[in-house]
Amino acid sequence: MDYNLKIECDNFITELNKFSDNMKTHNVGINDSFFDKIEFDLPIDYKYLMTIFNGFSLAGNEVLGVDLKSNNSLLQIKHREQNDTEFKMPLHIIPFSADGRGNHYCFDMSKLDYKSKTCPIVFWQYGYSDETLDEVEVVNGNFVDWCKEVIIEWTLEEFDYKGNEVE
Repeated sequence: MDYNLKIECDNFITELNKFSDNMKTHNVGINDSFFDKIEFDLPIDYKYLMTIFNGFSLAGNEVLGVDLKSNNSLLQIKHREQNDTEFKMPLHIIPFSADGRGNHYCFDMSKLDYKSKTCPIVFWQYGYSDETLDEVEVVNGNFVDWCKEVIIEWTLEEFDYKGNEVE
Protein backbone atom coordinates (compact mmCIF):
# COMPACT_ATOMS: atom_id res chain seq x y z
CA MET A 1 0.00 0.00 0.00
CA ASP A 2 1.18 3.50 -0.82
CA TYR A 3 2.73 5.15 2.24
CA ASN A 4 0.48 8.23 2.11
CA LEU A 5 -2.66 6.12 1.76
CA LYS A 6 -1.63 4.04 4.79
CA ILE A 7 -1.12 7.25 6.79
CA GLU A 8 -4.60 8.44 5.74
CA CYS A 9 -6.07 5.10 6.85
CA ASP A 10 -4.21 5.21 10.16
CA ASN A 11 -5.35 8.81 10.72
CA PHE A 12 -8.95 7.71 10.13
CA ILE A 13 -8.53 4.89 12.69
CA THR A 14 -7.12 7.36 15.22
CA GLU A 15 -10.02 9.75 14.63
CA LEU A 16 -12.63 6.96 14.88
CA ASN A 17 -11.12 5.80 18.17
CA LYS A 18 -11.65 9.27 19.67
CA PHE A 19 -15.40 8.67 19.75
CA SER A 20 -16.95 7.19 22.87
CA ASP A 21 -17.81 3.51 22.83
CA ASN A 22 -21.55 4.25 23.02
CA MET A 23 -21.33 5.89 19.56
CA LYS A 24 -19.42 3.23 17.68
CA THR A 25 -19.23 -0.48 17.11
CA HIS A 26 -16.70 -2.56 15.27
CA ASN A 27 -15.78 -6.15 14.69
CA VAL A 28 -12.42 -7.80 15.14
CA GLY A 29 -10.21 -7.39 12.11
CA ILE A 30 -9.60 -10.22 9.70
CA ASN A 31 -6.39 -11.68 8.35
CA ASP A 32 -5.33 -10.17 5.02
CA SER A 33 -5.27 -13.66 3.51
CA PHE A 34 -9.07 -13.79 3.82
CA PHE A 35 -9.34 -11.72 0.64
CA ASP A 36 -7.73 -14.58 -1.31
CA LYS A 37 -10.94 -16.58 -0.64
CA ILE A 38 -13.29 -14.22 -2.48
CA GLU A 39 -13.65 -14.20 -6.24
CA PHE A 40 -13.40 -10.45 -6.88
CA ASP A 41 -11.01 -7.67 -5.98
CA LEU A 42 -11.60 -4.85 -3.50
CA PRO A 43 -9.75 -1.56 -3.00
CA ILE A 44 -6.63 -1.75 -0.88
CA ASP A 45 -7.75 0.95 1.59
CA TYR A 46 -10.93 -1.03 2.32
CA LYS A 47 -8.95 -4.26 2.72
CA TYR A 48 -6.50 -2.57 5.08
CA LEU A 49 -9.26 -1.14 7.28
CA MET A 50 -10.99 -4.54 7.40
CA THR A 51 -7.81 -6.03 8.87
CA ILE A 52 -8.29 -3.56 11.74
CA PHE A 53 -12.11 -3.48 11.99
CA ASN A 54 -14.01 -6.03 9.92
CA GLY A 55 -17.00 -3.72 9.62
CA PHE A 56 -17.76 -0.73 11.82
CA SER A 57 -20.38 1.90 12.50
CA LEU A 58 -20.42 5.35 14.01
CA ALA A 59 -23.64 7.10 15.03
CA GLY A 60 -25.63 4.79 12.76
CA ASN A 61 -23.43 5.09 9.65
CA GLU A 62 -22.27 1.55 8.91
CA VAL A 63 -19.51 0.11 6.78
CA LEU A 64 -20.06 -3.55 6.00
CA GLY A 65 -17.37 -6.04 6.82
CA VAL A 66 -16.61 -9.21 4.92
CA ASP A 67 -17.82 -12.40 6.51
CA LEU A 68 -18.65 -15.56 4.65
CA LYS A 69 -21.32 -16.51 7.22
CA SER A 70 -23.06 -13.20 8.03
CA ASN A 71 -26.30 -12.17 6.35
CA ASN A 72 -25.26 -8.54 6.67
CA SER A 73 -21.82 -8.60 5.11
CA LEU A 74 -20.47 -6.98 2.00
CA LEU A 75 -20.50 -10.40 0.32
CA GLN A 76 -24.17 -11.08 1.10
CA ILE A 77 -25.38 -7.57 0.24
CA LYS A 78 -23.38 -7.62 -3.01
CA HIS A 79 -24.99 -10.93 -3.98
CA ARG A 80 -28.49 -9.70 -3.12
CA GLU A 81 -28.13 -6.36 -4.93
CA GLN A 82 -26.64 -7.97 -8.04
CA ASN A 83 -29.01 -10.94 -8.23
CA ASP A 84 -32.19 -10.68 -6.15
CA THR A 85 -33.55 -7.16 -6.67
CA GLU A 86 -35.71 -5.66 -9.36
CA PHE A 87 -33.00 -3.15 -10.28
CA LYS A 88 -29.80 -5.19 -10.25
CA MET A 89 -26.43 -3.57 -9.68
CA PRO A 90 -23.78 -4.28 -12.32
CA LEU A 91 -21.03 -6.67 -11.20
CA HIS A 92 -18.43 -3.89 -11.03
CA ILE A 93 -20.51 -1.89 -8.52
CA ILE A 94 -19.92 -3.30 -5.01
CA PRO A 95 -22.04 -1.94 -2.14
CA PHE A 96 -20.34 -1.38 1.21
CA SER A 97 -22.69 1.00 3.06
CA ALA A 98 -26.46 1.41 2.89
CA ASP A 99 -28.18 4.72 3.57
CA GLY A 100 -31.34 3.10 4.99
CA ARG A 101 -33.48 4.11 2.01
CA GLY A 102 -32.49 1.38 -0.45
CA ASN A 103 -29.47 3.30 -1.74
CA HIS A 104 -25.83 2.34 -1.26
CA TYR A 105 -22.37 3.78 -1.29
CA CYS A 106 -20.36 1.49 -3.54
CA PHE A 107 -16.96 0.79 -4.98
CA ASP A 108 -16.82 1.34 -8.74
CA MET A 109 -14.36 -1.41 -9.53
CA SER A 110 -14.52 -0.63 -13.26
CA LYS A 111 -12.39 2.42 -12.43
CA LEU A 112 -9.86 0.65 -10.20
CA ASP A 113 -6.51 2.40 -10.44
CA TYR A 114 -4.10 -0.51 -10.80
CA LYS A 115 -1.16 1.52 -9.50
CA SER A 116 -2.77 2.76 -6.24
CA LYS A 117 -5.29 -0.14 -6.05
CA THR A 118 -8.03 2.35 -5.11
CA CYS A 119 -11.25 3.22 -6.89
CA PRO A 120 -13.91 5.93 -6.81
CA ILE A 121 -16.86 5.72 -4.45
CA VAL A 122 -20.27 6.12 -6.07
CA PHE A 123 -23.74 6.66 -4.66
CA TRP A 124 -26.05 4.03 -6.16
CA GLN A 125 -29.70 5.01 -5.87
CA TYR A 126 -32.39 2.37 -5.85
CA GLY A 127 -33.90 2.21 -9.33
CA TYR A 128 -30.68 2.68 -11.27
CA SER A 129 -30.02 0.11 -13.95
CA ASP A 130 -27.47 -0.57 -16.67
CA GLU A 131 -29.30 2.03 -18.76
CA THR A 132 -28.77 4.76 -16.12
CA LEU A 133 -25.10 4.11 -15.29
CA ASP A 134 -24.15 7.57 -16.54
CA GLU A 135 -26.32 9.07 -13.76
CA VAL A 136 -24.37 7.37 -10.96
CA GLU A 137 -22.67 10.07 -8.89
CA VAL A 138 -19.01 9.78 -7.91
CA VAL A 139 -18.88 11.08 -4.34
CA ASN A 140 -15.26 10.45 -3.31
CA GLY A 141 -12.01 9.50 -4.97
CA ASN A 142 -11.31 6.56 -2.67
CA PHE A 143 -12.65 4.68 0.34
CA VAL A 144 -10.62 6.33 3.08
CA ASP A 145 -11.62 9.78 1.84
CA TRP A 146 -15.26 8.64 1.97
CA CYS A 147 -14.73 7.39 5.55
CA LYS A 148 -13.22 10.68 6.64
CA GLU A 149 -16.11 12.66 5.15
CA VAL A 150 -19.16 10.48 5.81
CA ILE A 151 -18.14 8.64 8.95
CA ILE A 152 -16.12 11.33 10.74
CA GLU A 153 -17.05 14.78 9.38
CA TRP A 154 -20.79 14.16 9.05
CA THR A 155 -20.91 12.72 12.56
CA LEU A 156 -19.04 15.71 13.98
CA GLU A 157 -21.61 18.01 12.37
CA GLU A 158 -24.23 16.46 14.67
CA PHE A 159 -22.32 15.11 17.69
CA ASP A 160 -19.16 15.68 19.65
CA TYR A 161 -16.76 12.83 20.44
CA LYS A 162 -18.73 11.91 23.57
CA GLY A 163 -22.04 11.67 21.71
CA ASN A 164 -23.52 14.98 22.80
CA GLU A 165 -25.56 16.80 20.18
CA VAL A 166 -23.80 19.81 18.69
CA GLU A 167 -25.73 23.04 19.02
